[in-house]
Amino acid sequence: TDGIAYFRGGAAPALARLNGLKLLGADDALFALCQDKFRSGAVLGALGLPVPQSGLARDGRWLVEPPASPAGWFVKPNRLGAKIGIWPDSRSRDLGHALQLSRRVFAAYRDDVVVQPYVTGRNARASFLGLKPDTGVEALGIVFVASGSDFQTMEDSLALYGDTGEAARAAGTYAEPVLLPVAASQPRADASIRRIAQSLIAGLGLRDVFSVDFRVEADDSIHLIEFEVCPGLPCFDFRAYCRTQWGMGLADAMAATAASRFLTSPTK
Repeated sequence: TDGIAYFRGGAAPALARLNGLKLLGADDALFALCQDKFRSGAVLGALGLPVPQSGLARDGRWLVEPPASPAGWFVKPNRLGAKIGIWPDSRSRDLGHALQLSRRVFAAYRDDVVVQPYVTGRNARASFLGLKPDTGVEALGIVFVASGSDFQTMEDSLALYGDTGEAARAAGTYAEPVLLPVAASQPRADASIRRIAQSLIAGLGLRDVFSVDFRVEADDSIHLIEFEVCPGLPCFDFRAYCRTQWGMGLADAMAATAASRFLTSPTK
């Protein structure tokens, strides 16, 4: 699961460790880290990875001021997932508006916002499921997520999932973003993303199942936006990845992955 309470994370990984249960996926500390964009960005930067420098604001005041940015800034909740708290005006041209957005997010969700320099490019996602213990980054599914706009908003997300997604289907307005292989048009960017993923596996401890979001520029420059160790498994993109990479539906792919760990290895 992607967590509870506006996707702020769940207690299951920590409880599993306390009970000595076998685990599929990353250490429970990473579940907490990836749910905090500001802190995870600091850790990723310390690993030498290409993450944007972030400011942090709470209810209209700066905790950390963002760097200067001629192109403006992108403002998003620090601890929420599923595009919650991302609106059409989340790309901000001035810092006063960024602080207004922080007030709006705090009033609605009691969350801080990260404020990052806006970068041009296309949104890409790298999905990974290690069906076998020795599966490597060659099994990453790296795609551009073409939603028809510069970035996806909360309204876009609501139109895909849950009761609101069902309503969109009933109204005939349901439309998933198009997923395009990055390697088909930008093979150098694809190779760079695989190297970054390997660094995350070696330096951060990602394993078994995860996803990483990127912004990819036309010149193959890569910006690592965030990572997820429970990558919204029911999401359309992860379902598509399971079909494309493993030729399996989501449930069968997850069951096969779990069986390869729990039924063959005496340890975690």
